[in-house]
Amino acid sequence: MHDAFLTYLKGQLGTPGNLSCNCNLCDIIPHHCVINQPCRTANPKNCNCKGKSRRKGCPKSMCGVIYDLIVDEHQKNDPIWSNTDSSKWLSDHWEIVKCFLSTTGYKSTDKEDMDSSGLLSICINCRYIASVIANIRNFEQARDLRNTILHSGTFEFQDDEVQTFIAKMIDVLSDGDVLSKDVNALAATENLKKLQMEDFSISSQEADAMCASAREENYLKLKLHLEEDLKSFNRKHHSSVPLSSFLEENEVPLAELYVQPALFSVESLGSSFEGLRSKERRKVKSLHEIFHNQSKRCNEIYLSADAGLGKTVYSKYLANLWCDSIYVNQESVDLETTRNFEPGDLETIRKFDFVFIILLRECLEDECDVDVMIYNQVISQLPRLQSYSLAFVERVLTCEHCLVVLDGLDEWKHPERAVSKCRLKESNVPHRKSRAKCTILTTTRPWKIDVINLKTSQIDRHIEIAGIEGKASEELIQNVMLKFEDECINLSECSTKQFYDELQKKHISHLQKIPLLLMHLLCVWCDDMQLGDSMCDVFCDIINLNLFRAEKKDEHLFQDTGEGVENKTVQDLFDSKYHSTIQALAKLAFNALFDSHREKSLYLAGRKVSKHLEKQFFRGF
Repeated sequence: MHDAFLTYLKGQLGTPGNLSCNCNLCDIIPHHCVINQPCRTANPKNCNCKGKSRRKGCPKSMCGVIYDLIVDEHQKNDPIWSNTDSSKWLSDHWEIVKCFLSTTGYKSTDKEDMDSSGLLSICINCRYIASVIANIRNFEQARDLRNTILHSGTFEFQDDEVQTFIAKMIDVLSDGDVLSKDVNALAATENLKKLQMEDFSISSQEADAMCASAREENYLKLKLHLEEDLKSFNRKHHSSVPLSSFLEENEVPLAELYVQPALFSVESLGSSFEGLRSKERRKVKSLHEIFHNQSKRCNEIYLSADAGLGKTVYSKYLANLWCDSIYVNQESVDLETTRNFEPGDLETIRKFDFVFIILLRECLEDECDVDVMIYNQVISQLPRLQSYSLAFVERVLTCEHCLVVLDGLDEWKHPERAVSKCRLKESNVPHRKSRAKCTILTTTRPWKIDVINLKTSQIDRHIEIAGIEGKASEELIQNVMLKFEDECINLSECSTKQFYDELQKKHISHLQKIPLLLMHLLCVWCDDMQLGDSMCDVFCDIINLNLFRAEKKDEHLFQDTGEGVENKTVQDLFDSKYHSTIQALAKLAFNALFDSHREKSLYLAGRKVSKHLEKQFFRGF
């Protein structure tokens, strides 16, 4: 088949001699796009013709032709592209053959290491190979029986079941004119017949080896399932963000709002004696620089930022980036949903086999071990939970390249002995095992970094989010405006330029580097309200709009007499019908901030909130 492809390609291009090219799959434009023919893929959304305007295309016009030939040769016209290295299509037939596998996870698998399920799938899915098979149904049944064996927990079967398995494999190995005359197939058939007649001895060492091989194959299968389940989980829980805290029910895809923040690597210089160590900040230009210190891979990374600068959103960005970098359920990278993701970042995140996002504020009060957090927050929510034991998860974290994002260290504290089974020394960070292939990225507010006083052995890289700069803030403003239009929110004929000019006029343009405040200001602006003339006015506007929207949800929420806020002073807020609520919130904020026994920084437990707010307020906020 590979020779036939090359012969066809030479005829199409009129190019004799050896052919060579090394295009990445995401750059290839299918040949049917070039000649303006309809998409020939069964599911067009999985074809590279989608988003073709942003693909480079093959400079030699070869790889697009091969792409279409592979699609045409697939029985369902829907290859799995994640298993192949397209840069080797012209030189290695195996990279083309792997497109006909039925599941992902075989990209690094050589032909000598391919399992029986993979080989059977190739025979079934490839038209070229299937054309020389006399009874394709035997191959399909053999694959199903193989999966039955593999998914057995004990690998123990009745004699009649074993006889059925063996007979079906004999049918496959003796099929048609090709296999029935193949020397290796004939030898394997003879051994199977001896085993069928119980005239074939297997030593205990061979039995142990086969069991070990079966267990390994089962592990590889579970890995594929975990990748699929984890992508679905991350898509469901981390692919969208609220349009604003005022509009939490209006979630939008992260990719439609996200803009890259300014990132800096914080490096300590000089001696730490008597606190004399100074810090140098260097601009980070790529994701590769975050996960690597020169050529060395970083295992412990801390990402710090003040409130509202986007630590949690950045965590979600990493989860989405990983989802878009892999191919599950026969999907290719969709350039429509990754327009704000840098191609180089996709390549970097693709090196991680799994990405787990852990929200530390949602950990149970007795949790302090990262492995347990992953199991309780992520694995327990997956559809194939029963297949994933804690031992399996620990093996994945040890043997595979994993990224674990711990979001919100400032919202977590080691549990007290009274509620925890932990027998390790109390730590300022969750306990983690030392694993060479596992990278842990922890997000936190800057003060926490100073308080926990990490040793140099505990931190490989410190990254700081400095907000969003010029063009990025303008892009965010435009993205939000467009989503407001989609959500039918009244814009009062305001425009991106008008809003930007208003920020300049009010001398509050410095606030646009803080995404959270920028979103708040946009909500105030689009609610037909004028922006304040001072920082105090701005925050009064935000508080007023929050209270106003809460009242719209529940008109009986506020019982005080008085009117809404007419002007923009703190006194006006306290004189309004919201005054009791504002006083209660102020008292809550004060006590939480200066409580010497506070458990977490700014994350308030329900029992603490209930001391200061009436029950009806829990419905409105």
